[in-house]
Amino acid sequence: MNTVAKGSRIERKAEEMLKKQGHLTYRAKRTKFNSIDIFGFDIIAMSADSIKLVQTKSSVVTKKVLQTLLEIKCPPCVSKEVWLHEDRKGFTKIYFLTGDTIIKRDFNETQGY
Repeated sequence: MNTVAKGSRIERKAEEMLKKQGHLTYRAKRTKFNSIDIFGFDIIAMSADSIKLVQTKSSVVTKKVLQTLLEIKCPPCVSKEVWLHEDRKGFTKIYFLTGDTIIKRDFNETQGY
């Protein structure tokens, strides 16, 4: 399977979910030979009361990825999230990255998802 196409499909799915929740979204655009992430994230989502930076991952989230994203400094009003998508299951886990803490939750347990 083409991994770029798979990643783009997952990003579009996440973007649509955020739009259905009332967020305005901007998704990083891919060029032929590289992707241009937004501060390391795939999607910026804004609503009247929140700003989210969302990174989507397929099948596995490594500690290295989480640590790299955790080190990115953001204002307290910005939520940094990593959404895990598994084949034939959809989004299954969400990681919230705050301060120096990583909180892992089942995707369907988080409010609004």
